Amino acid sequence: MLIEPYEIAHPRVPPELAGLRILHITDLHQRGPIRARSPLGRLIAQLPDLAIDLVLLTGDYQDHPGDEPHAARALESLASAWSPRLGAWGIWGNHDTEALATARPAADRITWMAAACCRVEGVPLRIIGASYPEDCVAAALDAGESDDFTIALVHYPTEVYAAEAVGADLVLAGHTHGGQVRITKKLAPHTSCDLEADASAGVLRLRDTLCCVSRGLGTTLLPLRINSPAQAPIYTLRQGPLAGTPTDVATPVVRW
Repeated sequence: MLIEPYEIAHPRVPPELAGLRILHITDLHQRGPIRARSPLGRLIAQLPDLAIDLVLLTGDYQDHPGDEPHAARALESLASAWSPRLGAWGIWGNHDTEALATARPAADRITWMAAACCRVEGVPLRIIGASYPEDCVAAALDAGESDDFTIALVHYPTEVYAAEAVGADLVLAGHTHGGQVRITKKLAPHTSCDLEADASAGVLRLRDTLCCVSRGLGTTLLPLRINSPAQAPIYTLRQGPLAGTPTDVATPVVRW
């Protein structure tokens, strides 16, 4: 299943955000034309029928320098297919070049962020965007103080530590591809991440901050996934207690 629904409970979710549906898109690694049967092609085909409130993107839309036109077309195609009630926000990843960031694909439908904060009009929600190279602290300083529910967009899951330090309630991340190749659901030989291998996908908890790490849509190095299928998660926010127990280390509380 490509589009995977999850409920994310946090005690700071205000009544106005209860039931908010967030589509998380990350790690396209687009290096050619969109193929209808690819995860990206299938997602684009399903988007017009999805009821979503918000789209949040966390980087790596291209694979290598020279792939900018393919990544731009992918983002334009996605933005033409979705219709989120509250709009779309995105950051850049380590594979995205300055040329792609400067071009700002689909800028009329995606608010691109880099070490900045935006407040979503009409709801008590702010979004901190920490593009690569990531700097949640600079983004939070730009944000100022607020009681709004705060979502931080990062590319590297390890940035959850900086995001928690500046008061993010929820962090969305990508980069790992869930390991891309897993020996078992928990064991991935390589995740490109300093977190433990079993923290390469799913919901992590660090004190009172949650971090959702998506497996993403694309692949890199090899066009191969084993036990780590492509994923476009939809998170539904709920007011409720946090899963797991508070610790000083980002720890999986929901695995996917």
